[in-house]
Amino acid sequence: MPKTARPLTERIVEDLPHTEKSTYALDASCPGLMLEVTITGKWWRYRFSRNGKTTRISLGSWPDVTLREARLRAGELLRKLQSGHDPVADRRQARTLAKVVGGETFKDVFAAWIKNRSSSWSESYTNNIQRIIERDVQPSIGNRNVADLRYRDLLPVIKKIQETGKIETSHRALRAISSTLQYAVRMEMVTADVTRGMTKDLTPRPQDHFPAPVKAEELAPVLRAMACHKGGCVVGVALQLTPYLAARPGELRQMKWKDLDLETGTWKLKVSKTKKGKEPRFLDKPLSWQALALLKALFPLTGGGEWVFPGQRKNNRPMSDAAIVAALRSVGLPPDIVVAHSFRASFRTLARERFKALPDILEHELGHVARGPLGHTYAREEFIDDRRVVMQQWADLLDELRGGPPPWIRDGGEQV
Repeated sequence: MPKTARPLTERIVEDLPHTEKSTYALDASCPGLMLEVTITGKWWRYRFSRNGKTTRISLGSWPDVTLREARLRAGELLRKLQSGHDPVADRRQARTLAKVVGGETFKDVFAAWIKNRSSSWSESYTNNIQRIIERDVQPSIGNRNVADLRYRDLLPVIKKIQETGKIETSHRALRAISSTLQYAVRMEMVTADVTRGMTKDLTPRPQDHFPAPVKAEELAPVLRAMACHKGGCVVGVALQLTPYLAARPGELRQMKWKDLDLETGTWKLKVSKTKKGKEPRFLDKPLSWQALALLKALFPLTGGGEWVFPGQRKNNRPMSDAAIVAALRSVGLPPDIVVAHSFRASFRTLARERFKALPDILEHELGHVARGPLGHTYAREEFIDDRRVVMQQWADLLDELRGGPPPWIRDGGEQV
């Protein structure tokens, strides 16, 4: 085995010659990752030491597992090691459990994969993935052994979904199947994800962007319609806050009182869009006086709990991700005009045009990762003074277009 390592590339991996005796190429860009080259193929291995013993784990074969995917899998194993898990024991347990519940069927492996991943997902997202697979996939392949599944078995399953017109759903199903098979590779149940390249044989997913009123004359009637909402106060406040904050819908509905400083007018936001394997990012988000007034009006109702916007039936959970959508529809705003996500684009465009705000300030406020040469994230308080000015200007513009503050507040921020 060579004593030195070099950053591997797909070209380097492809050009490594097959040899009768196993040779190894170490990846300097991912400590512990290596490629074993034999006369029959190339295999990714991850080497680590635990309790004074060096162990290697298979990550799958190249090219079924690309260099990028191998690095991701190695990073996942490293995180497990750092958190005290034993990857070898985890794999052994997964194989044992699969045999106990009736073999390594797709249904069983999917259940194990989603149990492993769901802790990092919202309940609604987890339920949606389970519903798609149980309804559209498992009737065809649920009881098949994952090791027996082939490309020709899976392609008709996905195409059948597309034939019903559910193009986006078909791609979600494919991603879930692929992730399940990749999990099976890591658990050494199969040697490869056989869905690789399947998107080339499918109808492409639609590339529609969120509709957004990015002109003042388009935004004004939307705001006036929203002000006519007659539903419950929790959803009503969330609806009115949506354009003021320009946050992602999921971030808004999962707002917690402990993350709000109503004295300084600041929301410590955990940014929902964080790249896999990266530490969570936080952003100190300034609040306009209008946003503060709305939150203070709601505090007597929900301030005793964890969530600013608790669910209607279960107040130990945030409100449903469909609540804002339903509120928009209730005031006559169709999905081709506006969705909850639309106001981020409205803010980005109009704040740049009206206030000449610098793009970096707007990107920070939207919680986007800095796109500089180093691609680094920024300190959560960066540009806080500039962003506070912009957010107040934005709130004042919204009031101007609406014809005044929303019905929950009057000038000065007093509760109606």
